[in-house]
Amino acid sequence: MDESAYLKSDVKTYGAAFLKEGNSVRVPNNEYFVMGDNRMYSSDSREWGFITRNEVVGGSMFVYWPITQIRLIKILIKLVYQGD
Repeated sequence: MDESAYLKSDVKTYGAAFLKEGNSVRVPNNEYFVMGDNRMYSSDSREWGFITRNEVVGGSMFVYWPITQIRLIKILIKLVYQGD
């Protein structure tokens, strides 16, 4: 995957500083566990832990995979556009 359009070649992030492979955690009330993409150096909650609602910058609006289940995500659209 060519990531050069949005990441400089010197940007590296490493997962599992917070949550190691094979371990489990319970997400506390009013916090979120954010999953990144499948890049080799993706950064998400496995690296830096939980986030609160006021730390959410964007949101998902639809599911496009698998193709047979394309749909809008109505609950998150409501959160993104109406706020808390």
